[in-house]
Amino acid sequence: FSITEFHVRLEETYRDVQSQDPSWLAYLMVTFAVGEQYTNDAAGVGIKKVPGRSFFSTALTLFHEPIEEPTLDTVRTLLLFAIYSQGWNRVNSGFTYTGLALSTAIMLGMHREVSNVGRPKAEQDARKKVWWTAFFMDILWATRLGLPPHFNVDYMDLDVPDKNISNEDGFDPKILIANTKLALHIGSVMKKVYVTSGDNDFITNIVDSLKQLELFRDSLDPELRVLPDIIESNRSIAVLTLRYHQIIIVTGRPLYLSLLKSTIRVTDELQDAKVKCVLAAVTNICILNNLWNSGWFCIFGFLEAQCCFSSILMLVMETLNGDAFPELQIALSLNASMCKAGNITALDNYSRLKELDSILFEAEKERQNREESSMKSLQSNRTTITEDGENSLVENESLHAKKISTLQDNAPLSEELRQDELNANLPSLIELESSGAGFEHFSPETFRNLSMNFERWDASLDLSTGSSL
Repeated sequence: FSITEFHVRLEETYRDVQSQDPSWLAYLMVTFAVGEQYTNDAAGVGIKKVPGRSFFSTALTLFHEPIEEPTLDTVRTLLLFAIYSQGWNRVNSGFTYTGLALSTAIMLGMHREVSNVGRPKAEQDARKKVWWTAFFMDILWATRLGLPPHFNVDYMDLDVPDKNISNEDGFDPKILIANTKLALHIGSVMKKVYVTSGDNDFITNIVDSLKQLELFRDSLDPELRVLPDIIESNRSIAVLTLRYHQIIIVTGRPLYLSLLKSTIRVTDELQDAKVKCVLAAVTNICILNNLWNSGWFCIFGFLEAQCCFSSILMLVMETLNGDAFPELQIALSLNASMCKAGNITALDNYSRLKELDSILFEAEKERQNREESSMKSLQSNRTTITEDGENSLVENESLHAKKISTLQDNAPLSEELRQDELNANLPSLIELESSGAGFEHFSPETFRNLSMNFERWDASLDLSTGSSL
């Protein structure tokens, strides 16, 4: 919205609130609700302490659907309802509000170029900004839920925003342009990757989609491709980059899981696709850490929580594959901080991390038991043994018993996470790198269990590929 116009209306409201239209007051209240989510004041766990909830409830009371004579503010209000809902992890509500916003925008003709004819330039640009924001949000929510978007891009003739759009109040058109193009790429990826006709198409579509995403990245304005070490002015570029890397993870994850299961032959091209997914996860954790250090991290944010969790799962898989990433510990700390503040999405993700930790814990016990049984069998089959050899074997058995005992008592945490009570409940994840655990040590049953859960934890959909988003 126009900040100048909003401030004028806000001043008028404080002077005479009784004369204000309820629809404007609803718009104002939900703006306050979203704003309170970004204050980063720790709310504490509990539904009654969700930031902005009081403002949001008031906005719902003032806003009545259906709107027979909607305005541009009606669309804005519905979009803000959706934005607030995502911070509350109410994904179905967010998707529904976005659909209502798009339907209302269509009634206003905002998807057609002809509807702008004769309107002042400022009004035309305002309508375009709101329309493309609604379109982008619809794609994001549809992607998250595995549902078709509310609007088919073929039904509109509105030009994609360009640099000629107004930049009043410091609005940077480059961000809207980039987000719009990214939304179009996301829609294409979902069609190609998550609705496939066969294994050959599945692999080809993933590789092609990753290449298209790289082309999108290369086409960005140079200043949108580089993040400073400290973010001083705003978080828009960081958010754009987070979304870009998240869609890389989403695109390549089905292929990555297939490679882990050894269901397809690994080529240089597929290995390169796998590396892109891992690098995207590492980069997103670095961006989140950058936001945290710069003071631009939204501790109640849905995007922060989801990108953090997706990156954690990707790095856990790669660590089990033999690599090591210090970023994994950073991500676990960020997730714990969001949980302690009351971020509902992070809390949901934390419950999945505890489940993952439990699986890793049991898998490590199985590995230790197998090694211990193997050593005992070796000892019983030996007819002669030197004294030094016997002592060495006893010592090894003692070490294995000690490891099992340590696991059962919860493994010691890395020093920087030792005092964190939430991460203290994730000993196997915290010590994953040093434990030496790997996929090769898992029983077939444990591996199947872990693979199925990796597909399930980061998603709420079950698509024809058998993979999850």
